[in-house]
Amino acid sequence: MSNITPNTNFSFQNIYASQVRKRQIDLSLSENPLGCSPKINQILQILSISDLVDYPQPNSQDLVSELASNFKLNVESIMVGNGSEALLALIGKVLLGPDSEVILPSLSFPMFKELVGLANSKAIKISMTDSLEIDLSKMQKAITINTNLIIICNPNNPTGMVLSSKDLINFVQSTKTLVLIDEANIEFGGESMISQVNKLPNLLVLRTLSKGFGLAGLRIGFLAGNKNFIRKLKANMPIFPISRLASTIARIAINDDDFIKDTNIFINKQREYLIQKIIKLGFIVLPSQTNNLFIKVTPFFKDGRQCSNKLVSQNVSVVNGAFFGEEGKNFVRISVRNPKINQLFINILSDIVKNRKEKI
Repeated sequence: MSNITPNTNFSFQNIYASQVRKRQIDLSLSENPLGCSPKINQILQILSISDLVDYPQPNSQDLVSELASNFKLNVESIMVGNGSEALLALIGKVLLGPDSEVILPSLSFPMFKELVGLANSKAIKISMTDSLEIDLSKMQKAITINTNLIIICNPNNPTGMVLSSKDLINFVQSTKTLVLIDEANIEFGGESMISQVNKLPNLLVLRTLSKGFGLAGLRIGFLAGNKNFIRKLKANMPIFPISRLASTIARIAINDDDFIKDTNIFINKQREYLIQKIIKLGFIVLPSQTNNLFIKVTPFFKDGRQCSNKLVSQNVSVVNGAFFGEEGKNFVRISVRNPKINQLFINILSDIVKNRKEKI
């Protein structure tokens, strides 16, 4: 793909994470309330100077080998990047261009829209179902000879809803177009498609260690897919995509199954607590299988912006649903936090609702 001039109307700086200021009671970012694997603490105690002085292995081959072994993939089918956004940017640079058309859900991770814009490509946004689920049937019907890429977020962000692996396999098999599935929150719910990359040559699966593994500060993402695509992408990225320290910690994190199990138990319990309390207040909450909840706030607010602004005045940060797409304008997204923060949020939200009811 020839070099293109970036479209200055688009930037990864436009996504909600850079625009939402964290408040004392923060439910804005999808982070693990339990932190990260306790085994990492042990490693941090025995770091040597070489972990800081010596160069990492080229292409993070030590981590790539570990990932390949865990997922039973060829090492040529996996690559590591400095967070999933770096890998998304690389996909845009290498696989897209001014003549590209990209199909994506109309309500999903805002970075997808920015990716398409930065590549000067055309976004074909497919509306959601009436229940705000990703509509695979509509997406399939929208594929043309000009379609270069299809992006699906599963579980979807912001809704937390999951598409079945059976439906996704059928969808990928129905087309020769490259399909990118972003599984940023897969540790919380749903079944990963990463095992399918050996069978489906047009499938790319994007993963991150920022969410379930609790390593957002280290910026570690990885991409699995057909070795020809991976080879082309690797040729256009730095030889040292992440630090030596990040690679060491990542290899510990991905092998701590107990921590992920504990995380799921914790998130499931706190998510149900929040859902029950929020519904009891009179709001509508979409059925989520992740650590994110998408709340319809129009019973008490004009839209998500008014609700998020009101919460900001109470020192609470959430995400205005409009950041994810027009269909989210009447919603806010919250992420499950620890019990203390969750209870404080419910108390504040209860007081707001009570005051608004009294004014009616």
